[in-house]
Amino acid sequence: VSATLTMHAGVEETKTYLGEDNAVLWGKGEAVTLYVGSGETAKFFNSASTDAYEGAESASFTFEIDGVTEADTYALGGIYPASAAEGINNNDNPESFKISLPATQNAELGKYDPSAYIMVLKPEAVEELPSEYTASFRRAVALNKITLTNVKEDISSVEITVPEKKYLAGRRYVDLTTGESGEVYESGTQTNVVKVNGDFKSGSFDVWFCSWGVELVEGEALTVKMASANNTYTRTITTRAEGIKFVEGDLNPL
Repeated sequence: VSATLTMHAGVEETKTYLGEDNAVLWGKGEAVTLYVGSGETAKFFNSASTDAYEGAESASFTFEIDGVTEADTYALGGIYPASAAEGINNNDNPESFKISLPATQNAELGKYDPSAYIMVLKPEAVEELPSEYTASFRRAVALNKITLTNVKEDISSVEITVPEKKYLAGRRYVDLTTGESGEVYESGTQTNVVKVNGDFKSGSFDVWFCSWGVELVEGEALTVKMASANNTYTRTITTRAEGIKFVEGDLNPL
């Protein structure tokens, strides 16, 4: 089977819109990885990347589909952005598909790094491959923001560290046939540190970053390290009884 499929996606339907002050918009130059299943055949296709969607509330991605076995029904699933699976050997296995969340993220004020805002396409079965398709995604990451106040210098990076074995970034499994996330991929790719690079002016501001779901219990420490042109400042926060939770799919303020 050969087909050209154009996928449409908007912010409110697919990225859980956060409001004008902290809207998450489609990233520049990114692509979608689409999974097409037919019988026992699984094939993966990347859309053409584009520069058209920087700061846009909607996007369209086109796939040239070829070599899919003809079937009564076709299963569709996928990952945005395609870079989350770049360089990973997935062996065409949609049930144990590996994705990677970058530990170094580049963010602007009020925005996440688009390459870290990983979403999973909600899977759907269709009787024939459509030429036009409206996508629906769910977040596969926790959206977090740290509010910094009374900062005396311009800051170039903020680093967040949690206890070892509490993984903020790295690789994990996702089941594209169900749209559900799985376990972390224990191969030395995991990290308990996320570094956010940006042009953060002095004063009070929010630093936004994406992570896997992590919970810190009472007595565990979270460290925030800020770097300016000449200095590095570190603050360690000891978790209180209520704990600290980075919940996947949610906005988690700190």
